[in-house]
Amino acid sequence: MAGWFVVPFALIAALIAHRVFALAPDAFGEDVGDRPDEADATVDVQAAPPGSASATVTSVPLGPDVAGVTSLAGVLDRVPGTTVRKMGGLGDFSAVRLRGSTFQQVEIFLDGVPLNPNGDSVVDLASLPVATFSRMLVYRGFAPARYGSAAMGGVVDLLTASGSATASPAALGISAGSWGTLHSWGATRRAVGMTDVLLTFDQLHTDGNWPYFDDQGTEYNRLDDRTPRREHNRIDRASGVARVRTRLGTASFTLLDTPTWTDEELTGTISNPASAAIWAGARNLLVFDADFVGAVAAVRRTSVTGPQVLWRVRPRLWWLHRDETLNDPLAELGVGGAWTRGVWNTGGAQVDTVLAPARWLTASLLVRARDDVYTGFDLTQADENGGATGATDGERSRQALTLALSGDAVLPVGIGSITLSPILQLDVLDNHLLGEVPFGDLAVSPGTEDLDVHLLPRGAASWTPWGPLTFRGSAGLYKRAPDLNELFGDQGLLVGNTDLVAESGFGLEAGARVADTRVGPLTVGTDLAYARQRVHDLITYVPNSQQTEHAVNLDEAYFRSLEGGLSLGLDGHLGGLGLALRSDSAVTQILARNLDSSPTYSNNALPNVAPLDVSQTTSLSMSARWLDRLSLSHSWSYTSATFQDEANQIPTAPRDLHSVAASVRVSRALPTVEASILNLFNVRGMAVDRNPLDPGDDTLVVKPLTDFVGYPLPGRTVMVTARWEGSVIP
Repeated sequence: MAGWFVVPFALIAALIAHRVFALAPDAFGEDVGDRPDEADATVDVQAAPPGSASATVTSVPLGPDVAGVTSLAGVLDRVPGTTVRKMGGLGDFSAVRLRGSTFQQVEIFLDGVPLNPNGDSVVDLASLPVATFSRMLVYRGFAPARYGSAAMGGVVDLLTASGSATASPAALGISAGSWGTLHSWGATRRAVGMTDVLLTFDQLHTDGNWPYFDDQGTEYNRLDDRTPRREHNRIDRASGVARVRTRLGTASFTLLDTPTWTDEELTGTISNPASAAIWAGARNLLVFDADFVGAVAAVRRTSVTGPQVLWRVRPRLWWLHRDETLNDPLAELGVGGAWTRGVWNTGGAQVDTVLAPARWLTASLLVRARDDVYTGFDLTQADENGGATGATDGERSRQALTLALSGDAVLPVGIGSITLSPILQLDVLDNHLLGEVPFGDLAVSPGTEDLDVHLLPRGAASWTPWGPLTFRGSAGLYKRAPDLNELFGDQGLLVGNTDLVAESGFGLEAGARVADTRVGPLTVGTDLAYARQRVHDLITYVPNSQQTEHAVNLDEAYFRSLEGGLSLGLDGHLGGLGLALRSDSAVTQILARNLDSSPTYSNNALPNVAPLDVSQTTSLSMSARWLDRLSLSHSWSYTSATFQDEANQIPTAPRDLHSVAASVRVSRALPTVEASILNLFNVRGMAVDRNPLDPGDDTLVVKPLTDFVGYPLPGRTVMVTARWEGSVIP
């Protein structure tokens, strides 16, 4: 019931903030686009922001007007090359893979600040609400040097509202629906002189008590199949963003704070449901950012085609704090009862310097230092003073230094131009404070040096023969040390391993992109890419006999990815009715193989990497004098069957899910009302091969629809949403 009490207070706070910050046009603009007019989070592919001209980025609009039932995971799933994994239903843990990578091989940024630098931990997408951000940039593979990231999968950067005058200065929404779900969100903006203030909030409560298919672990016996109701699955979450940005001449200063609080009941797997396990967590990111831009005006203005001298220096300080508690008193999630608390603190500082000595050349240097500290507590024991705060075996800490030197050179050729972007990155990890294994005298991660130094060169090239058309390619080295969760974590169904060593690899990609191009009433855009990686000592999670996922190293793994996206738009009029038809499709095909020398695992499919992922969304919008907008949309997603284990003996069910939505706003003076149905056909199980190791056995059995660790997913879910914007807010 706690979540229901949050709602009225959140709504009152939003209304007060809306009145206090009188609606005013925003004073500042940035180089990232605004939120779209459409309510269905259309995915558009466009060139990367300045300073990364050779990279291709998928730019996805977000914001309060798409926050009804659309989660960040749901939006990401529409981008080519992505595969989203969820643990349960609405509001449950979710994370993203890019091109078959693990979750840690994708780095998540918030306004350019790393939430998991160097793949340190997994970022829960469910804790990052859509309403908080105006846009998301998704880099598959090669990422610009300003991120200081050599992640094998890629980078996702979430951007808060830029301050554009076309963005709505205030928004408020509320959704209610199946399984006791209530979601509210809001945002308000104000520009006062040279200062811009942004406040947002997001709240979610769900009971999560949906029915699900349970074969009771006896897939050969259909007589004991049943459809119980999911119990002990409540989630309460609240989050917000407070940002103040001020400008002095060509300089700007930003203070950003992003608190998040979550309290949820853990239900366990289908075969082993839990009735008492609780997880609670809090996360806060505090950032201070400065941005100084300069130019030699006399040189810049003397000639349109002559050289110019531009520079930009952006220092940044941040502190990321996470505090998580797991209470499993009946030992329902793991192999033993647990009441543990983990505290993570990351302090970081960086300076990003960019120099453009000529119009065709840009050079940059990123220097980043950070300190990661983890402290684990056993709350079943008293502390050293006899108190109840829990016993601990001390802090685990690791320091890191990143240096990234890069350049972008735009060279004219006979047709169009070629852009070259080399990057030389140096990562230094100081591991000597990770400590020793409590039950022995072996160093943590045998084979890992106290001082781990990685030199990671990479580069990209692109050719633009015609404005919207770009051909691109990139290649580079990759290395990542196991994070503190993978080493020491104990989250019930996910357990760490202190014997892990760093993973390393090499990857390359090639592709082509046509940005959205208008031809009469038709708009067309496409994105095609081929990528391959070979990884040594790949870190992944596999289940043991108790279905507890534990971290392991695989000797060698191979990935090959083919991905494509196609967007089509058609605008026209029928009588006095304006029509806009939009279709967005994304297909990802991945060949992921375990190259272990053991004949048991050699050439097997890698666990939890689906060979095929398809997403398709079609929407139709109508407008007239008497109708501001009516939108109808349909979404289809398909994820093929995969395996949970290295031996490929535990198959998972494929997912074939449809959703529909309809929204209407009669006039701009009235709110938008939307109705959505998720999992339209109420799919709870899918057919798979009974014995995947026997090609001659074509018998099928029904497997429950689950996430990557065995949590059941919800069936048909109905949600109703109301959104207010600007002066329409009551």
